[in-house]
Amino acid sequence: MNKIKVSRIFWQTLQAMGIAPLALLQQARLSPALLAADGYLTREQFFSIWQVIENEQGIDIGARIVQQIEPMQLPPSVLVSYHSPDVRTALHRSVRYKALCTDEVFHIDQSVDGWRIYPDQSGLTPPVSLVLAAFVMMVGLLRYGTQSPISPQRLALPCAEQPELAVYFTCPVVWHAPQAFIEWAAADLDKPFIAYNQALADMLTQTLDGMANSCVPAYTAQVQYFIE
Repeated sequence: MNKIKVSRIFWQTLQAMGIAPLALLQQARLSPALLAADGYLTREQFFSIWQVIENEQGIDIGARIVQQIEPMQLPPSVLVSYHSPDVRTALHRSVRYKALCTDEVFHIDQSVDGWRIYPDQSGLTPPVSLVLAAFVMMVGLLRYGTQSPISPQRLALPCAEQPELAVYFTCPVVWHAPQAFIEWAAADLDKPFIAYNQALADMLTQTLDGMANSCVPAYTAQVQYFIE
């Protein structure tokens, strides 16, 4: 199992939103030492933190956290998805990033109609707020890259109706669904990212390669797979 390195931006964003990281760790019954720059979390610890946040702040907290973070604040492992040539590549990289850096496993079902992306249900189930954060990040990523109001084809969430979220996604939403998923139309997958810069993408790739030398073994083994 991967060890998860939580970005400093995550803790800083929580603090800015009035959520004290130290108190959060205490509620999750985790050591304050995890706030240290070299602190790593297990998947269970990471999910536990998100469950406490969700219990205290509501299911939409994941969406609110993601929307507080500007793309340029993101670490290279996330930022590389913003420098993709098209929607298809960006979504693929985003899913790989989740598995690599936060041990969140998402699957992609491909068909002639498009892609359905959904969280793995075979092991420890992630909190709904964390899945929602991933979906919001995907939508924000594609809108930023294509510089258009691109929206999913359909969304399903295992929670009660959240009107503000429906407005953000601007697509049909299935509430109280047994399985969370987000669907993207085939016609949207080849839409280009307007500001794609091959040189900058290569530079980010080199940065990720360098990070592999100082990270946990699971990270090192997967870096090349992620950036291809």
